Amino acid sequence: MILFTNQELRLHLPSNAVDEVANLQGMLDNSEKDFLKPRLGESLYNRLCEYYRGIEPSDFCDTVINGDYDKNPWNEVLLYAQRMIVNDAMAKNIEKQLLSMNGTGINVASSNDYSVATDKQIAQGKESYRETAMISLNNLLSLLEGWAKKINTPMEIDTLSGDNTSLSDSASGDTETSDSAGSSDNAGSSDNTGSSDDTGSSDNTGSSDETEADKLQAIGEIVLLWEESKYYYYHSDLLFPTCESLQPYLDIYDNRDKFVRLIPDMRFIQSEYLEEAFGEDFIPRLLQASEDDKLLKKARQLIAAYLKERTSVINFDKLARSTAHNDAITVRESIHRLLKKEEVEKQAALDAANGGSDGTNTGNNSGASGSSASTSNSSCSSSSASSPGSSSGDNGNEGYQNNQAGSRIFVTPILC
Repeated sequence: MILFTNQELRLHLPSNAVDEVANLQGMLDNSEKDFLKPRLGESLYNRLCEYYRGIEPSDFCDTVINGDYDKNPWNEVLLYAQRMIVNDAMAKNIEKQLLSMNGTGINVASSNDYSVATDKQIAQGKESYRETAMISLNNLLSLLEGWAKKINTPMEIDTLSGDNTSLSDSASGDTETSDSAGSSDNAGSSDNTGSSDDTGSSDNTGSSDETEADKLQAIGEIVLLWEESKYYYYHSDLLFPTCESLQPYLDIYDNRDKFVRLIPDMRFIQSEYLEEAFGEDFIPRLLQASEDDKLLKKARQLIAAYLKERTSVINFDKLARSTAHNDAITVRESIHRLLKKEEVEKQAALDAANGGSDGTNTGNNSGASGSSASTSNSSCSSSSASSPGSSSGDNGNEGYQNNQAGSRIFVTPILC
């Protein structure tokens, strides 16, 4: 549990007149388990409960009232988490709180000090509680996302602790250096007050560095634990990996919860629509593409159109879904044209490369053939000259010659 006192309850529900929060603990616990825990993930939720058990609720309330809660990342998470569960519990249980069960049966509770709320007021109150709970959820997820981007790459908690130690040592070293420097600078001076002022300034700097290091360590631990949640902001296997990347293509009101609920639809669209239409290598290629890639932008347009056409997470009217269907057909054909153009260009480049290679080989082969023919002709001539049957004999008679009138065979030079 992360809320035990009336003072904490009034931070989020000022109009309540509950004598004991214990009377609401069942409702609050259900909201913690059903609404908060899945968003944080089990590890981060358990760590938040552990942190809450180690603080005084009154001290936490004082930091919220004074506006100093943002100096401690755990206090920020705790504040949004309490706001979520209080409003969610009220939204889910506002109707049943009107009923009273006693020995005479189930009755409607009444009091002389209060007038009975109308059905319309109850409905409006329920909607208001629910809206506030969702706003608090989005604020919490946005806060965690901002920290995750600040950290950039996840760091192990032990590593962070080691880094903080080195930071603290470094800060201490800087303080000692400043102290010694201040002393040496003022050694020849009779004004000792200046030396003490320099030391005080160095101490403040070291304290500030340690505070910042502690805050960074807490943020690193929170982000590392949050990564285990399915509500972690980054999904590397999707063409829309974050809520911010989807927002320009489909207006989801920057709602992180709605984005996470759209993830099953997006995975189905990528695997069943895009991979079937463009091949299994299409998605892996685009996952490595830059944000300015034209094909990636068109693929995102296509996914957004399919989302409009088929999702039930967001309500679209019939006209919007029909328009999205037509848009999907247009964009799909455009992607096919782009892929075909790329294929033609690659084939042309390949043919050009092969053509240059073939020309070189042809020239070499022609030279070789000419040389061979010349060698053959020379060999043939030499053979003819030395052959008794083809040259003039001792009696001076001319030997047999090709291609003469009355000849019965023709012997090509290559057969000589």
